[in-house]
Amino acid sequence: MLKRVAIVLAIAATLLLPMHAGAADKKDKYLINPNDNIKTILEKEIDLPVKLRLKSGAELSGTVARVGNGVVQIAEIGGMEFYDAVVNIDDISAVLFKVRKR
Repeated sequence: MLKRVAIVLAIAATLLLPMHAGAADKKDKYLINPNDNIKTILEKEIDLPVKLRLKSGAELSGTVARVGNGVVQIAEIGGMEFYDAVVNIDDISAVLFKVRKR
C-alpha cells in the first residue's frame, strides 16, 4: 500500500513539474503592448508594490491602490506607511516593479 502511494506521488510530481516550470518562466518576463502608456501599466500593477520615478528626479515607492484618468493613488508609501499619495500621471517618468525572483 505504501509503495503504491509513493509511486502515485512520484508520477504526480513528474507531471506537475513541467507545468510549474512554465508558469515560473512567464512571471520572469514583462512585455509591454504597443498601446501601453504609464496609465495602462499602472492599471496592471494595482495592489502590487511599485517605485515611481518622477520627472523632478524624486522617487516614491508604495502600492498602487487606484488609477484615475490623470492621477494614481499610491498607498503605504515607503518610510511613511500610514500615508497615501496621489500623483499626477503626467509627472511620472518611469514605473519600476519587481518582475523576477533571484
